[in-house]
Amino acid sequence: MRLYIYFTGLLIIGLQLFIQTASAQERIEGEVSELKRRTQEQIPLEGATVIWLGTTQGTITNEDGYFSLEKDPNTNTLIVSYVGFTPDTITVGKQSYILIALASDEEIDGIVVESKSDLQEEVQQAELIGLRGLRKAACCNLAESFETNASVDAGNVDAITGTRQIRMLGLDGIYAQLMTESLSTMRGLNIRTGLHFIPGTWLKSVAINKGAGSVINGYESITGQINTELVKPEFGEKLFLNLYANTGGRFEFNAHATRRLSDKWSTALLLHASDVSFRNDMNNDGFLSMPLYTQVNAMNRWRYDGENVEAQFGARVLYEDKFSGSIDFNPSDERTADNPYGFGMENFRAEGFAKLGIMSKTNPSRSLGNLLSIQHQEQNAFWGLRNYEGIENYLMIQSIFQTDIFNEKYNLRASASYTFNQVLQRYTDAETDAIFTQDRTESVPAVMTELVMNPIEPFTAVAGIRYDQHNLFGGFFTPRLHLRYDIAEKTTLRASGGRGFRVANIIPENTGYFANSRRFMVLSEELRPEIAWNYGASLTHSFTLGDNRKGLLTVDFYRTDFENQIVIDLENPHELAFYNLDGRSFANSFQISAEYEVLRGLELNTAYKYYQIETTYRDGQKQLPFVPQHRVFFNAEYNTKNDNWGFDLTAQWMGRQRIPDTSTKPESFQLPTASPSFMLFSGQITRRWDKLEVYVGGENLLNYIQARPILDASNPFSEDFDASMIWGPVMGRVVYAGLRFTIE
Repeated sequence: MRLYIYFTGLLIIGLQLFIQTASAQERIEGEVSELKRRTQEQIPLEGATVIWLGTTQGTITNEDGYFSLEKDPNTNTLIVSYVGFTPDTITVGKQSYILIALASDEEIDGIVVESKSDLQEEVQQAELIGLRGLRKAACCNLAESFETNASVDAGNVDAITGTRQIRMLGLDGIYAQLMTESLSTMRGLNIRTGLHFIPGTWLKSVAINKGAGSVINGYESITGQINTELVKPEFGEKLFLNLYANTGGRFEFNAHATRRLSDKWSTALLLHASDVSFRNDMNNDGFLSMPLYTQVNAMNRWRYDGENVEAQFGARVLYEDKFSGSIDFNPSDERTADNPYGFGMENFRAEGFAKLGIMSKTNPSRSLGNLLSIQHQEQNAFWGLRNYEGIENYLMIQSIFQTDIFNEKYNLRASASYTFNQVLQRYTDAETDAIFTQDRTESVPAVMTELVMNPIEPFTAVAGIRYDQHNLFGGFFTPRLHLRYDIAEKTTLRASGGRGFRVANIIPENTGYFANSRRFMVLSEELRPEIAWNYGASLTHSFTLGDNRKGLLTVDFYRTDFENQIVIDLENPHELAFYNLDGRSFANSFQISAEYEVLRGLELNTAYKYYQIETTYRDGQKQLPFVPQHRVFFNAEYNTKNDNWGFDLTAQWMGRQRIPDTSTKPESFQLPTASPSFMLFSGQITRRWDKLEVYVGGENLLNYIQARPILDASNPFSEDFDASMIWGPVMGRVVYAGLRFTIE
């Protein structure tokens, strides 16, 4: 309670500062995008001109297509224009936010004009989850924002820690590059917890790119990139409040406010507090089904928009304390084998960032961008009598130069960066006296270049290469290639290939696998970096049926081949072993998905996925455990004609999953070799008014819970105790409700 009083006081003070100094002048805000005639896609237009008719009062859109402009008392007509596009005239009424789509001219001197700033995103296979998509579910944090999405799989890792894991192309999310506004913020010690540390209400969109990503963003992308865009200072709501509660005892409070200080300066304040204090044991095994925790999270960001200069900077601070374990575990008690079993984790994280963009006055295609990211994190955890301490300091500096070469069909990006990363880690086991340390200081200068080529209209290519000189592991080349070819007016073929490199932190990346009595073992003398190649292709076809109702069909296949991988071996039920790959490790991912507007307001989205993922263990080549080979996804969304009501239903079918060998355990603790298949359902109903939304929903509506998720739960310090053999939900049905209040 004291936490909420303190945090609410900070909120009131912060919001009062925003509200008291807010400009009384009304504004019109919105987005300008390009309407693709072939695919009906809408792509943000940077640099579009928005001006009041008959005046000189206007502005230009930023890289997201956003604009903000004071209303003119003498006219209500906006003129929106962009070179190579048909201008549009918009009559503005009482609305404060508008969406504008411009259609490109068929030809200008025989050349079809493309939006150069978005050319690369078109080449890669990408999916964008916008604000409406994020609000299909409660979306309390980024880890939970993929429940209504077919491209990313999400689930629990174990039955105690509450850690949620995402998968791309069937592989663990650690092989995807997780970014916040193109900066790698979910990496290192934060690679697993970082998904929980971005509140859902802070999100404006989530971009998902399958396959090897751009070399400009780094060398860590293997299976894809997930980039989150947060509330913008210049275009966010003046005030937004969100309250959430569920039957599991989880309460959340979110708020953010934005303010434009002048024509050039704007700022945003984002706040979050969440708490779980109810002790739930939904399967009566004597253990909490959900960890108890408290989290506070605050961010302040600023933006400057000059004539040829744009700048952003900000800072974020987070603290979270959570614990779980036996239903009667008390974290203040002494941890011994005679007391209840417990798990605990404490995180403190502080980060800052800055961006500076300089545009050429004479050449619109030429610009220089400078990025700075500073991060510090302290992570302390325990599982029973095991303890972990981790500290990480991270610094990244990068400059990116971009220009057209020859003509507008060839665009070059060249970049140089420097990364410093210091990680200090110590693991101890009081029961076995085992000690493991993993300290390292990485210093990595790098150079990279990327060429976007559009020599003929149906074909586009992005070729990139980077070289990193790692002080511990030597030089490393990262080549990547993306191709796009428009086979027909509404049919597009894409292909990609590239190499990725990452340094593993085996304990923070696998916290769920320590909730057991297995012996922790590192069998390789030195754990080498993980290196893999990813290549694949996708085919996209858009169509229109019936009363101009649109649909989209996508088929894709990707393969990942590891040169080296840190193998996580659970095949001996009394060991948790890590070692370098000695043999083959690969993943094949196939997906076919379809989206279609069946009736006006009713949209269906369905997908089938097949995974073949195999790794060489000490006892031979085996399928990766706890990954369904077959998955089916279905989502139905209906919004009434006036958009006052929204209904959403998601169903997922999970096929059988391989379970690691337990045959050497006592018969009562042995598990089958594979899990059963099962289905999960979730849904939400939303009622919308002008400034208020109220929503109610439920997760795991059929109350499906994995049978016996914890082995030997009554003896947590025995050699057969294991809470990491998880293939299904450990939390039963959860019903939630919340409200969103917005002043635009």
